[in-house]
Amino acid sequence: MVVQINLLPKKEQKNRTYLLIMVIFIMILVVTSFLFYRKIASLKEEIQQIQNEASEMEAMRISLEKKTEANHQANVENIKVLQEMVERAEQLPINTVDLLARISNLLPKSAYIETFQYVEQTISMTIVIREEMEAAYFYRLLLEEKWTEDVKVLNVQAIREDAENINTLSEYRAKLEIVLDKEALKTLQKEDPS
Repeated sequence: MVVQINLLPKKEQKNRTYLLIMVIFIMILVVTSFLFYRKIASLKEEIQQIQNEASEMEAMRISLEKKTEANHQANVENIKVLQEMVERAEQLPINTVDLLARISNLLPKSAYIETFQYVEQTISMTIVIREEMEAAYFYRLLLEEKWTEDVKVLNVQAIREDAENINTLSEYRAKLEIVLDKEALKTLQKEDPS
C-alpha cells in the first residue's frame, strides 16, 4: 500500500462568494452614484428654472411699477386739469338754462334754435326761421338786451324744403354770434331767478 503524503500546503480555493459580494457591492455603488448624480442634475435644473421664474417675476414687477407710476402721474395731471376747469367754472357761474330761456323768449314763434355753443363769453348759435325779416327782428331784439355786449349775424342761408320745386324756399338758417355782458346777466339772474 502506498500512502501519499502531500507536504505542500493545501491550496485554498478562492472564495467565489466573496467575489460575487464584491461585484454586487460595486454594482450597487455605481447605480447609487448614477441615481445620486441624476438627482443632483434634476435639482440644479429646478433651481435654474426657479431662478428664471424669479427674474421674470422681478421684471414684471418693475414693469407694473413703472406703469402704475405713469398712470398715477397721468391721474395727477388729469386731476389738476379738472380742478382748473372747476375753478374757471366757479369764477363764471352763469345759469345756461336761464340764458337759453331768455334767448328763446326773444325768438319769433315759428323759429327754433338748431345749434347752440357757449364758450367763455361768446355764444355761437344757428336758428331756423320762416322769413329773412325774422332774422333781422331777432337781431334787433338781441342788441336791445342789457346782457349782450355785441351781436353779429354771420350769415343767413335759404333752406329748400321741396327738392323737386327749386323755386320754393320755406325756411332760412341764420348763424349768429353773441358776446355776453356777464355782470349784467348775473345781475338779471339774481333779480329774476325764473
